[in-house]
Amino acid sequence: MRPGTLLVDRELYTAEAIKAIKSEHRNFLIPAVKNSRIKKAIKKVDDKTRNVASSFFITDSKTKEKVKFNLLIVKKEKYPDDAPVEDRYVAFATNLPIRTRTELAEGLPEEYRSRWIIENGFKAVKDVMAKTCSRYLHVSSWKKII
Repeated sequence: MRPGTLLVDRELYTAEAIKAIKSEHRNFLIPAVKNSRIKKAIKKVDDKTRNVASSFFITDSKTKEKVKFNLLIVKKEKYPDDAPVEDRYVAFATNLPIRTRTELAEGLPEEYRSRWIIENGFKAVKDVMAKTCSRYLHVSSWKKII
């Protein structure tokens, strides 16, 4: 994984969030929400009339400012060919430079998947933690109760 690349949740695929991250001069990778514009871009990639990595923008709802980034569209592995086109692809917003489109398309989705290793680790820790309704949080204080 590239140091300093923020792997962000889909809920932050907004112009406001992207603008804030860019103002901090941080690299980011965010799954794009599959709205009508993203679906149209996916269909163009599938038709080979659009590159898998290209410039894209979304508009800030408050200021009407256009926020530019790179849109990366990657075909999902092992997905049925008879599924709807937009379901066969995943789209990412990023500000990482497009050195080679192949490198970007192959590397970034794998980096984003690695994020889930961390998320699942936190989930496992929370599941293992003892659950109690006691006001005494230290083991040594249990002796007072017994």
